[in-house]
Amino acid sequence: MNWREERTKARNTNNISKFLNHPNYLVRDGLLDNKNITDDILEKLSHDNSVQIREKLAKKYIERAIKDSNWRVRYAAINDNPEVPYELLKDLLNDKDLRVKNKAQRLLEIQKDYIYRKDFDNSITIKLVIPGGCNANCNFCYNKHTTNMQKNSSLLKEQWLNNFLISLEQIVLKIEERQPISIDITGNEPTLDSDFFIKVMHKLRSFSLKDKISRITCTTNGIGLKKVAPFMKGVVNYVNISVHDYNQERRNKTFRTYNPTDEYYKEVVQILLDNNIHTSAVAVIYNEINNFPKWRDEFIKWAEKIGFVSLRFRHNVYFNNNNNFLEYMNNTINDKNFYLIQKENTPDSNWCQLTTKNGFLVFFLKGVVDTYKVSPGIEFIVHDDGKAYVDFNKKIPFENYDFPIGYVFDKK
Repeated sequence: MNWREERTKARNTNNISKFLNHPNYLVRDGLLDNKNITDDILEKLSHDNSVQIREKLAKKYIERAIKDSNWRVRYAAINDNPEVPYELLKDLLNDKDLRVKNKAQRLLEIQKDYIYRKDFDNSITIKLVIPGGCNANCNFCYNKHTTNMQKNSSLLKEQWLNNFLISLEQIVLKIEERQPISIDITGNEPTLDSDFFIKVMHKLRSFSLKDKISRITCTTNGIGLKKVAPFMKGVVNYVNISVHDYNQERRNKTFRTYNPTDEYYKEVVQILLDNNIHTSAVAVIYNEINNFPKWRDEFIKWAEKIGFVSLRFRHNVYFNNNNNFLEYMNNTINDKNFYLIQKENTPDSNWCQLTTKNGFLVFFLKGVVDTYKVSPGIEFIVHDDGKAYVDFNKKIPFENYDFPIGYVFDKK
C-alpha cells in the first residue's frame, strides 16, 4: 500500500490512534481531515515532529506554537490571526526571526488603532467594477468623485476581461473559508455595453471558485437588462435597479439623460423573474423630502405594483446633512405600519431592514464610499483596470493589505 492510500485511510478511519505514530508525516497529516478526530489527538499532533502539521495547528495551540523552535510555526500562529493576546505579541517583539518580529509589530499596531469585530456575521463583499461609461448623469454618483472610469477603450475592456478573474481568485483564496463571500457587480453602468456584460457572465459562470461565492448581485439603472437577463440566469442571484423616484417627472430630473418608464420597469422585472432573479428598487435620497412618510408610502405602493420584492433607500454620501436620512429611517422604524427585522450601527454603515404588514421589504442604508478608511476587511474591489484593491480609490493594491484577511476591523 502506498502512502496516498494510507493517507486516505487515515482520513476515514475510526481507529485514529493506529496512524498517530505512522513514520510518514503525510499520512499523519491526513488525520487532520478525519471528522472523528478528538481534541486529545489534536493536542498530541501539536507536538508532532512534522513542521507542516504543527503549522496547521498553530492557531489552535497558540501559546505552545509561539515557543516552537521553528520560525514557521511561530509565524503561522500569528499570521492572519486577529485574536493574538497582547502579551504574547509583546513577547514576540524579541523573536530571533525578523519575519515573526515584524508580523508581531504590525499586529500590535492594529490592536492600538482598530477593534476586531468579533460579532461580524455577514458576508465579505467583493465589488466587481465593470469598466465603461453611464447613460445617466446623476449628480450624486460616487464614481464621479472617486475614479476616472475608463469609458470607451475596447483594448482596456479586453484586458479587464482577461485579468478580472485572476484578481477575483486572488481575493477569494486569501479569505478562504473564514467568512461567506458575496460579489456585487457595479460600474458606472455595468450593462451599458451589453455584449461586454454578457462576456463577463460567461466568465463568471465558469469561474473555478464559484462554489465559494455565497451570492452575486448586480447594481444597475436597468438600461441593458432586457438583453442581458437570460445570460444572468444561474450566475446572478439578485438585481438592484437604481430608480430614485416613483414619479416619472422627478425620476427624469434625477437621471437627467435617461428616461425609463413604468412600463419598462415592469417588463424588465418580469424578464428577470422569468430567469429566477428577484429585483429590488433603489432610491438614493440626495436632498430633503417634504412629507417623507407620504412619499415613502407612495413609493412602496409603486414598487409593489411594478413587481419589485423590496425598496432600498440609500443616502447621498456627499450630502453633508445626513441627519435627514437618519430621521427618515427612525421615522419608519417607529411607524406602527412597519415591523423592524434587524438594525445595525457600525462605523461603515447605519442600516435597518423592515417589512410592511403584507411582507414587502424596506431597507435603509447610510454607508460610506471607502469602507477601508473605517472598517478594513469588510470589502475588497476588483476595479475597472482589472486589478484587486482594498479601497475604492485604487490607492492600495490588494497585495499590500497588511491586516489579517477574512476578518473585519473597525477604526477606534
